[in-house]
Amino acid sequence: MNEIDHWLERLYWIAMISVPFLAIWAGRVALRQVQTGLQQVDAALQEAQTVKLFKILQHVEEQIARDARHIVITEIYRQEEEGKNWWESDERLQRAAVQLCASYDHLGGIIKFDGPDRVGQYFLERWGEGIIRAHTILERFLIFRRKSQSNSYADFTWLFEQAASINGNHELSRIALTQNQH
Repeated sequence: MNEIDHWLERLYWIAMISVPFLAIWAGRVALRQVQTGLQQVDAALQEAQTVKLFKILQHVEEQIARDARHIVITEIYRQEEEGKNWWESDERLQRAAVQLCASYDHLGGIIKFDGPDRVGQYFLERWGEGIIRAHTILERFLIFRRKSQSNSYADFTWLFEQAASINGNHELSRIALTQNQH
């Protein structure tokens, strides 16, 4: 009986020494697995953001959107300078305006839905001036459309406001930087 007690006592001390080491080892293994899982989640999120940015850029760079943007910035801009209601008399200009408004409205809805993430921020920083210009040119057309359909292209206007906010912040930063240099 004495030998069994002695053996149990040794076993107890071995367990007391080994258990903390085993717990630390198991914790390290679990931590590595969690870190690996987090890296995989991060990689998946980055891939999803890259795909989202690619889809947005693909949408904006579709030939029909590029053609509409060109017509708005050149031809409709000239009509606007003359104060003409071009949408009443020129079907081609009206189609281009509708196409561009719908395109930017769609993108505004996507960015608005996902919140101001890095992709939306990047898009607004890079394309903001074009969005602002297009919205400004089409402002009278948007007012006309909203008389019959009150919520027409609301996400395009939201996109414009976001771009103007970012653009305004960049402009303020440039002015402050210029003032600090002098």
